[in-house]
Amino acid sequence: MMQALSNTFDPEYSASDLKEIRGTVEAQNSKPKAAILWGPEDMLSSAVEVLLSQQSGWQVTRLSDQHSIQTFIKIVEMLKPDVVIIHQGDCAAVSDLPMKILQINPGSKVITLSLENNSMEVYHKQKVCVKEVSDLLLMVEG
Repeated sequence: MMQALSNTFDPEYSASDLKEIRGTVEAQNSKPKAAILWGPEDMLSSAVEVLLSQQSGWQVTRLSDQHSIQTFIKIVEMLKPDVVIIHQGDCAAVSDLPMKILQINPGSKVITLSLENNSMEVYHKQKVCVKEVSDLLLMVEG
């Protein structure tokens, strides 16, 4: 793939320019995805942390729900993770927390987990250009 990539560039690029571009592309492709897990110190949080940490290319930061919601939001804002996982329990007191996270980090996914009803909710902000009515219907029917 890198050979094909180098053939598509303008001949005015030097060998060092191509090497720098290759390095940038490789660094972007090898950059681990970041996840923040927030919730009580229990077996579910531990299991999710271990599961993600064992996956290639994931860096997991685990925060106890002993941290305040404001501290949690500041950490999300600072780290800008790809995924935020909220283990619901006592920390589910703020029902608009997933929306707050999407406001400060619109490129992320927010997943809430609950043992109470074995459910998972996934929130993801997505901007879609609607060209036809059928595009809108596809989003509504989802």
